[in-house]
Amino acid sequence: MNAALFYRKFGIPERVLTLEYLNKLYLNENHIRVRMLYAPINASDLIPITGAYKHRIILPQIAGYEGVGEVIEAPLIYRHLIGKRVLPLRGEGTWQHFVDSPAKYAIQVPDSIDDTIAARAYINPVAAWLMLKHYSPQGKHILVTAGGADCAKLI
Repeated sequence: MNAALFYRKFGIPERVLTLEYLNKLYLNENHIRVRMLYAPINASDLIPITGAYKHRIILPQIAGYEGVGEVIEAPLIYRHLIGKRVLPLRGEGTWQHFVDSPAKYAIQVPDSIDDTIAARAYINPVAAWLMLKHYSPQGKHILVTAGGADCAKLI
């Protein structure tokens, strides 16, 4: 049985998120099934629930965009991932026990990286990298707001 945090309408997250249980029977072709270990709460997880991006979100949705988990099921070509920790990218919402995601986008997590670090290794690191790439700080004075946030720490 899979437990998942769904939103079936837009609104304040604590009012519209509901814990629902469902069976996951069929695994789509070239997808992996990941038993989630950690799935953080990020502003990028909460904002879509409010409806800010409703023009590109089809309801119902399972919340959550990042996290780390262990592959428990995979098609033959991806069997080497079974038992490995991965970031299940571009799949279902990560705020559930089991996430199905396209195997080709899964990023294997090295053993040297702790689960709690790996769980948040996608959104903020990519955002920080893009900011530095497109707006180089070299030779400039920079004011960093929200300096305690993960993205600011990465920059």
